[in-house]
Amino acid sequence: LQLVLDQVEKAAALVVQALRVDPSSRDAHFESARIAIRRGRHADAATAAEKALSFKGGETTDARIHALLARVYQARGDAERAARHAAAARGN
Repeated sequence: LQLVLDQVEKAAALVVQALRVDPSSRDAHFESARIAIRRGRHADAATAAEKALSFKGGETTDARIHALLARVYQARGDAERAARHAAAARGN
């Protein structure tokens, strides 16, 4: 919600707190990736999203994480990884 309201720093603080409580939180790692994208830190976004994908549970689906990774890798100029994650996001 904080990202929707364009309160990136507040959202980042909440994500850091969530990861302290539960370092294996898929949702928190996904939100960390979204924040990194907003900050233009695509390498950090890729790391956080890949980590999110490695955990199960939470509200964030594999498809959402793959879609985010497709955007991140496209922005980084890695067309092969972008295509692979885009296909996974579509369920292919």
